[in-house]
Amino acid sequence: DYCNERWRSYMGIGLAELQGHGWQSMLHPEDRDRVLKAWHEAVANGTPYEQEERHRRVDGTYRWFLSRAIPLRDSEGHVVRWYGTNTDIEDRKRAEEELRRVSGQLLRLQDEERRGIARDLHDSTGQDLVALATMLGQVRRSVPSSERKSRKLLSECKALADRCIREVRTLSYVLHPPGLDEAGLGHAIRDYVHGFTERSGIRVELELSPSLGRMAR
Repeated sequence: DYCNERWRSYMGIGLAELQGHGWQSMLHPEDRDRVLKAWHEAVANGTPYEQEERHRRVDGTYRWFLSRAIPLRDSEGHVVRWYGTNTDIEDRKRAEEELRRVSGQLLRLQDEERRGIARDLHDSTGQDLVALATMLGQVRRSVPSSERKSRKLLSECKALADRCIREVRTLSYVLHPPGLDEAGLGHAIRDYVHGFTERSGIRVELELSPSLGRMAR
């Protein structure tokens, strides 16, 4: 029945061309099926319509719009016409996309940092602690059994080194489970649950979809 001049100028389509199904020509091909399905459901049920969709401008470019429509009913509750608005949200969508890009980059950098720390803990600090524990064991065995105080002190030192080894290995694993790179997410989750049960004594039941498969890095 009516479409304001600003909208007709934006699309370069006259009112007569917009009537009936003519308005559908402005929809982006990738949005068309989704938009028409939502619109037909709104008309069939008489419920408000709201979708984010791309509309083609007169110059052929597309921009994102928030489209809303509400039905007007007569005294008997029958829908007699619809009122709709289109709000340009292109800038907001671009800002959201940039935020997703930056957030993804931050997550990748965080993952690389965790992977590096985990590798250093396992390959450097962890190995040094293993060597230290081994040498402490050797020193203890070289101390005569008569020197009980020294042997006890060395035993305590080795026990402390062994505990540090376990803690470093656990920390390295939690930071970045090696199974993630080697066998994928499903294996890493199972391995994590098994380790959690061993550390805490809490029994865990795990269900994974068989279609999980290998995910991208």
